[in-house]
Amino acid sequence: MNLAVNEGRVDRTLRGTGAVVALVSIVACPNRVGKVISAALAAFLGVTAATGSCPCYRLLGVNTLDK
Repeated sequence: MNLAVNEGRVDRTLRGTGAVVALVSIVACPNRVGKVISAALAAFLGVTAATGSCPCYRLLGVNTLDK
């Protein structure tokens, strides 16, 4: 699968930070549904930050790469 990089440095940093915050919120969340949502968000943000490719950006035609 060819993942075209479409995220810039700032975008990737914010996504990585968001992933960490979502991971921390798993511990703080009192119910199971909240934990699952936080885990899914953490996984999505973490993977997109690590790869530099966001499928939602691709669908919307957005590109935040540093020019």
